[in-house]
Amino acid sequence: MVTDTRTGACFALKSIEKAKIRMYKIEEPIANEIKIQSMISHPNIIKLYYFYTDDRYLFLLMELASDGDLYKHVKS
Repeated sequence: MVTDTRTGACFALKSIEKAKIRMYKIEEPIANEIKIQSMISHPNIIKLYYFYTDDRYLFLLMELASDGDLYKHVKS
């Protein structure tokens, strides 16, 4: 979880090692997922706000889902 210091809004920040993306040969599926997620706006789908990279990681700034994991909700 990260917080925007200007607004106080909370987000989920996911980081994925680029070496693992290359190792599992998933560059294209991840690029497609980012493209699709960037275009979707639906109340039942986590929103991807922004993505960026550095030398080692791909970072995804996403809507924070603080109500627990999906499995817990499906089970109940």
